[in-house]
Amino acid sequence: MTTLSDRPNTALLVVDVQNGVVADAHERDAVVTNIAGLVEKARQQDVLVVWVQHSDEGLSRGSDEWRIVAELVPGAGEPLVEKHYGDSFEDTTLESVLADGAVGRLVVTGAETDACVRSTLHGAFVRGYDTTLVIPGDIPLITSLELARVLDAAPDEGVVIVPAYDRRGSNCVLRRPANLIPLRFGNDSFLPHCEAVRKTGKPLVILEMPGIGLDIDQPHELQMLYARGGDTHAQRLLRAWGFSAPPTQAWEAAG
Repeated sequence: MTTLSDRPNTALLVVDVQNGVVADAHERDAVVTNIAGLVEKARQQDVLVVWVQHSDEGLSRGSDEWRIVAELVPGAGEPLVEKHYGDSFEDTTLESVLADGAVGRLVVTGAETDACVRSTLHGAFVRGYDTTLVIPGDIPLITSLELARVLDAAPDEGVVIVPAYDRRGSNCVLRRPANLIPLRFGNDSFLPHCEAVRKTGKPLVILEMPGIGLDIDQPHELQMLYARGGDTHAQRLLRAWGFSAPPTQAWEAAG
């Protein structure tokens, strides 16, 4: 639970989804579409959406590269925080914005999970914020319904994990409190996460989900995405590019 008093509200923090940051990102359009879905879900539930925009020597303020991508438009009254460091809290107005909104819980999403998003997560932990949901940007089939299942399954204290289809990586981790266990990244993070939770004695909920469970790291996983039912932007691109159905063994591995 949050260590911040009188902070009952939740905010969605959208970090650095800017033209120059995501221009060359793998599955750029699918990542942006997923983030847009999170923003819309937050708005529907009257959750505060806070936008973070980075600038530095390589990303000049006011340039086209600096601007938030055209698909994501901050709403009227939604705060925009400008930053110059990886941690969105460092030398910015973010803390005062969250205090004004009585926010004690953060959901963080955005570009460059291994850089500014990760730094911002750490900044939130040390300042006492609760319940950070971390989802890689390479999961093109994620849906708001699956996210709702994760949130609904969360114990008051404990961890929810959605493993990758091969049960090697952790594609989604929700922790209460947010510093209950350290995060790991990479293909073999699932079992270490489970062991870390067991050592705390807190509940561990493992959810198998077809959307969150499929992250795209290898060529055969693009083939698996192609074969899945659905009509997402990423799947339409694969069909347009002429990808073939996956080998039987790869499809069976996906369950």
